[in-house]
Amino acid sequence: MEFVETILYQNGKIDLIDFHINRLKWGLYQNGFSSINHILEQSRSVILNSVKDEKSCIKIRFLLDIQSDGLFSTSIELSSFPKQYFKIYQLGAFPSEYKSIGSPWNAKTTNRFFFQRAYNWAIENGCDDAIVFNEKGRVIETTIFNIYILKDNVIYTPPLKDMPVKGVYRSWLMANSIFPMIEKEIFLQDLYEAEMILLSNGLRGLQVGQIKHF
Repeated sequence: MEFVETILYQNGKIDLIDFHINRLKWGLYQNGFSSINHILEQSRSVILNSVKDEKSCIKIRFLLDIQSDGLFSTSIELSSFPKQYFKIYQLGAFPSEYKSIGSPWNAKTTNRFFFQRAYNWAIENGCDDAIVFNEKGRVIETTIFNIYILKDNVIYTPPLKDMPVKGVYRSWLMANSIFPMIEKEIFLQDLYEAEMILLSNGLRGLQVGQIKHF
């Protein structure tokens, strides 16, 4: 099984490193791995030592390949990453497939075939990204963002039991939002009725979404 963390290096430091390591820990436990402290320590060390004295923004793609017997290896890929600005993402509701409840997809792994199909559909239909649903028809995320709605000065986001990826910026926002945050089931109609649709991930921060009408 291969776990992946996409991490932003900017202003001489690695953003949200503790949240990335915590998600990695959570994903390993969720998938039945134990005695993982040495894996987490090595992962943190590899990430922290991957970039030195860079002034530009760098995307760090960290891969942890772990076998059922606990043997593991790590690797790093570095690429330049443009400075992120505010953008309103045009979203379409992906109609063709659902994300299964009970799958291991709360964790972030390299198994992205479902998300790639949804993203391809979005681009083909003139959108920036696709809203995806679980098998019960609940909104869970987009192909690259966690999703939230703002209504009456409260931010709502799908609960982890509905199977969104456990995003690092989501975790940060749950701890630091100036608005109350509540996990609740969200349906497509809730997005239409929201005062604002918010999106987040560890590379792009907090952005805004808008549903594209076909």
